[in-house]
Amino acid sequence: MKQIIKEISLNGVDYTLVISKYQGNSSITNLTPTNSITPAKVQSTPITIYINEAENNSIGQYIYTIQSYSTSLNQAQNDDYNNGNSIDSLSYLLNKKLQNPVYLNYNGHNYDTTLTLPLFNEIIASINSI
Repeated sequence: MKQIIKEISLNGVDYTLVISKYQGNSSITNLTPTNSITPAKVQSTPITIYINEAENNSIGQYIYTIQSYSTSLNQAQNDDYNNGNSIDSLSYLLNKKLQNPVYLNYNGHNYDTTLTLPLFNEIIASINSI
């Protein structure tokens, strides 16, 4: 297991970024429609990503994405998190790029859609540095 913890600043707001990733693939066996068994290598261990705004104590959106399907594990009740679709889109982009299941948690105030691309780039650069 590899883990990165780093402080970043985006749009004048400070965040702590925590990324955990298992370094390895697992072998599985799939049954095809013709009932023949074919081995497949898949990256099945999720990558966990926590983004926490500095001095924030509330728990925000927590989303799990696998094969382009997302589910909210924690739907924030606070009005500050009313833009959950942006968090969903970040999770989807990460899942698509990394080809891994993704657990994404964002804790902060008013997730702005302008954060999606800078956060995506920062996360990908951090994962590539592992």
